[in-house]
Amino acid sequence: MEIKFLWTEDMTVHNDVLDMQHKQLFGKINELLEAIVNDTAHDVVDEMIHFFKDYMDQHFKYEERYLTENTYPDVEAHKQKHDVFVDKYYELKDKIQDGVDANKIVLDIENFMGSWLTQHILVEDQVYAKYFQDHGKNQ
Repeated sequence: MEIKFLWTEDMTVHNDVLDMQHKQLFGKINELLEAIVNDTAHDVVDEMIHFFKDYMDQHFKYEERYLTENTYPDVEAHKQKHDVFVDKYYELKDKIQDGVDANKIVLDIENFMGSWLTQHILVEDQVYAKYFQDHGKNQ
């Protein structure tokens, strides 16, 4: 049985850069799931930690700037949700540095990222996408 997170057009936020970044995140999480299934997850932990750091640095900054420049009224609340991701990232990174078993970390990453996809991208990001659509600000 194959488990994958699939991107569908109803997930778009109507911004090509953000949609591409979200698709990239889906792809990385699918790589992680495949590694878990193939029992090679311990081999990808460092790669995933680096990817999420880059994702935070690039995606969150771009998205927050996009929301600010388009005068999204709930930009601060959205930033706070990003802060939750950042906090979880550092928690996972600290566990790795403390020598916690890689297989345990991989499951934590997968569980967190699955929740992030379903809650943040599929719910929270859709709130601003709808707001921009309703206010004629799709870009």
